[in-house]
Amino acid sequence: MTKIYQASSLRKYNTSVPVFCSNANNSWLGKGYYFWEAFIEVAHWWGKTHYYGSYCIYEGDFNLTTPNGLDLSRGEDIQLLRGVVNNLKERQIKRTITVAQAIAALNVIFNNQFTWVRADTTGCSNELTNSIPYGNHSISLSLTPQIQICFLNEKDFKDFFRSLTKVHPIQS
Repeated sequence: MTKIYQASSLRKYNTSVPVFCSNANNSWLGKGYYFWEAFIEVAHWWGKTHYYGSYCIYEGDFNLTTPNGLDLSRGEDIQLLRGVVNNLKERQIKRTITVAQAIAALNVIFNNQFTWVRADTTGCSNELTNSIPYGNHSISLSLTPQIQICFLNEKDFKDFFRSLTKVHPIQS
């Protein structure tokens, strides 16, 4: 089990139900419910930068061995995605293929088998640079990886969503 966190705007959403992201600019893994894995400070960063400090955070426990996941940190899952991207490019369906489009195409091929997607976004933000170098190299290890899990639909995760706990701000 791993802790996962969702930051939500206090202005728009003040419920215990997670927020569904359908904004094309923010739904880079596709439309769904986005959570940050393991590090609550990433959810705080998101709340501060995207909700201007007016946010709440919900916490839950998620088992990464839950079936029907597309884990883009695993070689075989990336190979599946690469195959779809290459196929779409060969068929010249689109010049530029986004991650969300490739995942959607893969899900069509696999009869909507994938209900959640996991991907590392570390490096997309310069604001959370908490890392240590690998010796004298220009690369480093992030001590605050920005890993997202996106639940693509609600029906498969209703029980999980009901178990979420509001952890910020703490109400007294």
